[in-house]
Amino acid sequence: MSTDFNGTWNMVSNDNFEAYMAALDIDFPTRKIANLLKPQKVIEQKGDSFIVKTLSTFRNYRVQFTVGEEFEEDTKGLDNRKCKSLVTWVSNKLVCVQKGEKENRGWTHWVEDGDLHLVFLFNLILAKCFQVFQQHITFIWRLSRCKDVSRRCSAKICTRAGDWNQGGRRMGESGEWECG
Repeated sequence: MSTDFNGTWNMVSNDNFEAYMAALDIDFPTRKIANLLKPQKVIEQKGDSFIVKTLSTFRNYRVQFTVGEEFEEDTKGLDNRKCKSLVTWVSNKLVCVQKGEKENRGWTHWVEDGDLHLVFLFNLILAKCFQVFQQHITFIWRLSRCKDVSRRCSAKICTRAGDWNQGGRRMGESGEWECG
């Protein structure tokens, strides 16, 4: 069963990341810097084909894979290791097993309640890291009009009169609203 992972996701929590990196023997200065970052994930999904970009002010990482096909992964920009990775669907989750210099390693991605969850595993018991991302939404102004300001327009942002934060904008004296 596949889930739609498409979108831009901003990190909102990052638990146990430093311990996970220490278990992978990542040097102290890199761990300290990486632990302060709030990376953004950009996921492009077409069926079972994925491009996942992890973007931060320190380093960027890009991985491309097809679910069910093993691939060579170079984790340059992360922990600088080469491994063979296999991503499979387990229910509605993407589960990756990585084989290489560090055995018993991988990650699991899933979407739950509108949030993107990511768990990194190493040595199953030794280190786990839990990350949560919320989808970044960009409003694009359209020329559609909401005549009834008490209802939500199709873009879900024109909800009440005068609320710029919700994206609605009054269009002159007619009382109509421009919605995003």
